[in-house]
Amino acid sequence: MYVGMAIDFDLPSDTGNVWNTPGFDSTLYLLYQQGYGEETTLPGGNRFDSLYAGIAHLGSAPYGGHIIPNDCYIYPQSGYRDDSLYAVMSTPGFSIIDPKDTIPADTIYRTVDWNSVMTFAHISEGYLNTAEVKGTCVIAVSTKGLQVLKDRVKMIMCGNANRDDKVNLGDVIYIAKYKMAGGDEPWLYMSDVNNDCAINLGDVIHLAKYLFGYPGFDLDCNCGE
Repeated sequence: MYVGMAIDFDLPSDTGNVWNTPGFDSTLYLLYQQGYGEETTLPGGNRFDSLYAGIAHLGSAPYGGHIIPNDCYIYPQSGYRDDSLYAVMSTPGFSIIDPKDTIPADTIYRTVDWNSVMTFAHISEGYLNTAEVKGTCVIAVSTKGLQVLKDRVKMIMCGNANRDDKVNLGDVIYIAKYKMAGGDEPWLYMSDVNNDCAINLGDVIHLAKYLFGYPGFDLDCNCGE
């Protein structure tokens, strides 16, 4: 059995004769799509071709992530065929499944719609008695290009309590201030670095020891896994 999520980003425009370009960044565990349209700008002056949306797995590496053409996997049967979805989810690693690989070469064809399939985990026979299998994802959107999308994904990382795109002593202070002086509440996923499902002074100590290189104090924000 494979556990994951399939999501279809309908960015302007993935209909008509317009490409909706897909991509991935395996270092960020990120699948993304780029929006296009006949219109040149969005409200606020941002261009359609600067519009990106993506899904990224947080924490440990997922089993796999693939972007697949709806024309092959969805439209012909008004939804996924079970065997087709299983074949995608059971493929490890990251990829874009090229339409040329899935249809005859002489078919008149142009992909205008894609969907993303992120497989969190493979439940093998040894996991059959496990009470829970969980994956944590973030869905991010950018109207200012791909790099901004990636920066927003990087911002949501274990230990980055103050969301400044890096893990440092500022995050230790941020959590301590929240616990001791009533500062802004940090997000549990980013601040529960010792994986005890709570934000407390234990996380302050754990994060400080991680930053100073103490052995055995690796960051682990996968609460409950």
